[in-house]
Amino acid sequence: MGPSFGSRFSDHLLDIPYAHDSRHIHTVLVVDDNEKTCALLAQVIDKKLGHNVLFAHSGLHAMGIMKRAPIDLVLLDLLLPGMDGYKILTKIRADRSLEHIPVLVLTGVDDSQSATRCLKMGADDYIVKPCDFTILSAKVASCLEKKRLQDGRLELAQQLEQTNSKLLAKVSEVDKEIKERKAAEEALRESETRFKALADASFEGIAVHQNGRILDVNTQFAKMFRLDSRLVHGAPVVSLVDQEYTQALKKELDEDKDLWVLEVTCHNGKMDVEIRGRSIPNKGIMVSVLAVRDITERKRTERQLVEALNEAGRATELKDTFISLLAHNLREPLGSIIGMLNAITELEMEAPMRDNMLARCLDNSNALLQMIERLLDLSRLKKGKIDPKISSVNCWSVAEELIDRLSDSANSKNITLKNSIPNGWNINTDHGLLAEVLHNLVSNAIKYSKPKEEVEITIVMRHGPTIAVKDRGMGITGDLKDILFQADPKCRRQGTAGEKGLGIGLSLSLEIMNALGGSLEFESREGGGTEFYVRLPNRSKRILYFGESHHSIVEVKREMVQGGNEVSIALNSREAMALVHSIRPHILMTGSGADNSDDMAFILSTLEALVDEGCCPALVFLVDETAPSTPAPAPTGRVTIHKISKAGPFNEKLSRIIDRNADADITTV
Repeated sequence: MGPSFGSRFSDHLLDIPYAHDSRHIHTVLVVDDNEKTCALLAQVIDKKLGHNVLFAHSGLHAMGIMKRAPIDLVLLDLLLPGMDGYKILTKIRADRSLEHIPVLVLTGVDDSQSATRCLKMGADDYIVKPCDFTILSAKVASCLEKKRLQDGRLELAQQLEQTNSKLLAKVSEVDKEIKERKAAEEALRESETRFKALADASFEGIAVHQNGRILDVNTQFAKMFRLDSRLVHGAPVVSLVDQEYTQALKKELDEDKDLWVLEVTCHNGKMDVEIRGRSIPNKGIMVSVLAVRDITERKRTERQLVEALNEAGRATELKDTFISLLAHNLREPLGSIIGMLNAITELEMEAPMRDNMLARCLDNSNALLQMIERLLDLSRLKKGKIDPKISSVNCWSVAEELIDRLSDSANSKNITLKNSIPNGWNINTDHGLLAEVLHNLVSNAIKYSKPKEEVEITIVMRHGPTIAVKDRGMGITGDLKDILFQADPKCRRQGTAGEKGLGIGLSLSLEIMNALGGSLEFESREGGGTEFYVRLPNRSKRILYFGESHHSIVEVKREMVQGGNEVSIALNSREAMALVHSIRPHILMTGSGADNSDDMAFILSTLEALVDEGCCPALVFLVDETAPSTPAPAPTGRVTIHKISKAGPFNEKLSRIIDRNADADITTV
């Protein structure tokens, strides 16, 4: 019988926070013959943590419960009557139906040999009684969370396998249908050979023409092309097909081949037909016979087959790589959680430091859940079923968030992460997808850099403003440069500290950049570091700004250029209106007191004229809230007018003005 917990538990039981979550209620089996210990653990697991708890007072009793009921965690004492804890742990790890259950050894045996023996036998952790029950609660929660994540991953793999099986079955059905259709077509051709004399009863359209002019058609031909067979004589054959096919059909008719086949579209894309032509003598002159077959359904089936095959291929690839993606992206935060929990367990520390580390564990656990959701989004992106959400993104903030996430990894190698992107440098893109790409690049830079080196995120001019991730690490060897962006096992290299990778982060990043309409390039020298360049498409807005002082213009231009916009400057409203026709801006901006009312009337009349030319920029007044307000002109009903404050960054406000379908009234942003 193991020792009781003593007063240490009762002193701290009320300090253990509630962690009840009805969405994730687990079942915990306590194997201990000490009734007081069982009662105390019941209060922690059931009352405080909100999980179901079962008890077993012997090894046989415990094994029987695990065979009958689904168990998510076992709290195991070593000193038990009959079958001791070591034997129970051995049986659990040897049973295929039980080996996945986490086992937390909770015992009064306080020696390193016993702890080492249990961990080697497969125990997930070893805690000596009496113990700090706040730590016990955290370890129980951590084991249950890992168990839940493992169960979710297995469920995803099973779902992917089921989806793949369904797709393969669908491909088999479509393939069978194609074979049946081809067999039917072959039988029809044999039937046509046996019954040439019955051409007028043919299910194919037949037409006789000379020099591209129709002489006669059968009933089916007239029905296909919606013709009156009595009036069709002399009509050009090329007039029956859509315009994009007329030249190809005319070429076949003019060359007077003995036999030719052409697939074309008719009736504005509503019918696909196969036209076969053959030249034959008729009363001393050569005429041509056209046999026309409606292949609309066949084309539709072929397109469905191609799509089904592509979908099956994508599903197979996704099945093969999704588990690898999980491991690739979840290893680092899980390692951080485990490291902090080990530190809490093994080191003596003050309560504030311990609480801080527990809070960081919780934050990292929440980040893991968000990362799994992000991976699901990326899998949908890989299948082409997710659209990037474009908005104005502050690249400096993205880099800061990334440095905070990767600081533990960098600090472990004494590597400096430097953000050289100007604060306020914005670009229009998908925030989450850009962050994913930069995370992969900076993680790789840390992996392949030596201690005391620096990894920098900055902006360079490379065919326009481009985000660069620079390191001074080991560089990329020549044999890897051509296959670097492929999901190829040859791309897997160990880092400078022996870190292992799966070789898929860069291929995933390239796919994201393709979805964003950008590019991912690199320059590297073996042993001399690497620079990756993330170039996004230019979604900048053309802004024409005029009026006010030179100092004010310089400040406004700097702000707007940092937002990724193209800015032109005019000194007054007359000069601005002269530029409007050439640069056709999205926004015409001025200070509220830059021009008098006559000038504003001139601007509005000019913009009214631009509406008729299909170009109608929004008119924006940049307001200084500390100065007396100047009335804006009355709305005309055709020109959109806005007012925004000079205070603070206003790029986001401009983006909202450009993107939304604003009313003609004056609005304040």
